[in-house]
Amino acid sequence: MPDSRIGCLQLFGKGFKSPRLHHPYKHGFDRHTYFDVALTSASNSDSLIGGNTFFNIELHQTHTGDRTDHLDGSIRLFKLEKVYQSHKEYVRELLHKHYMYKDAYKKDLITLFDNMQLTEQEIEIFLYGHAMQEDKLGDRPSNKLAYDIITRR
Repeated sequence: MPDSRIGCLQLFGKGFKSPRLHHPYKHGFDRHTYFDVALTSASNSDSLIGGNTFFNIELHQTHTGDRTDHLDGSIRLFKLEKVYQSHKEYVRELLHKHYMYKDAYKKDLITLFDNMQLTEQEIEIFLYGHAMQEDKLGDRPSNKLAYDIITRR
């Protein structure tokens, strides 16, 4: 596998010192790095329940030690917090579904599809478009974002 520093040198020039990188799709961000909704000066109560997009999407980490450098380097180099701001409408939809349908809709689905004997994961896929399982976070690009927004509420 090629060294990621070679690509950085080609992109940024000779004097560039490459950060230590952590590839989010190959190595994952795990539970010590998570997405969250951060309120802004424009936020209101609707911002928390999916009524608007007056919030920011932040990436936090609770790591300490060697792996922290890799994660920080990746977050900065790939400008992940800026990139994920383009997903506000998707996060707004997740917040809305979670607030409006979390318990009642889930119970209705179980009753409605009782003959089909849906699993918890199948109901979550129907409800949110994703299974809320840690071992499935790398399967699709937005799984980690959806997982963190829904399970950290």
